[in-house]
Formats: sequence, C-alpha cells, structure tokens
Amino acid sequence: MKAPIRPIFTAERIYRFFEGIWKKSITAVTYQLRSINGEPGMIARADGYESAWTFQYRGGQISHIYLVVNPDKLAHIRFDEHSGSLSLG
Repeated sequence: MKAPIRPIFTAERIYRFFEGIWKKSITAVTYQLRSINGEPGMIARADGYESAWTFQYRGGQISHIYLVVNPDKLAHIRFDEHSGSLSLG
C-alpha cells in the first residue's frame, strides 16, 4: 500500500483514493480501531503491509486523515493476528 504523495482534498477524491486501495488489495484487509497518539485511528494490514491511520474531526465530520506506511515508523507496532489485539513496544 502506498501513501499519497500530496494531500487529497474533497470528499469525491478521497472516496476514489479509498476505492482504489480496496480494488488493488488482493487479499482481505484486516484492521483494528485504536487510539493513536491521542487521535481516533486504526491499524490495518493488507497484502502483507501494515499501516497506521489517524483521523481528525471538525464539525462532526472527518477533516484530516493521516496515513503512515513507512516500516521504520511502524516498527514499534505489533499487529497480533491471532488475538486481534494491538501491542505497542
């Protein structure tokens, strides 16, 4: 999974970005909703890649989505497939 190089604006473009991710995913996507750095977020795994997503809200709607896919930045996160739990550290 690749992160977008530039910020994506408008609901339609964001929708198309996510649609492209799901279409390109050969296997199932596994995810866990978690608080990440104090923000609502999720950890996802698809096709052997892990990613961390955080969401910021404004006016009851998602205003920003931050996506981290750099393995070095995700090294401290362990996604336990068997229990479905997230272990940090």
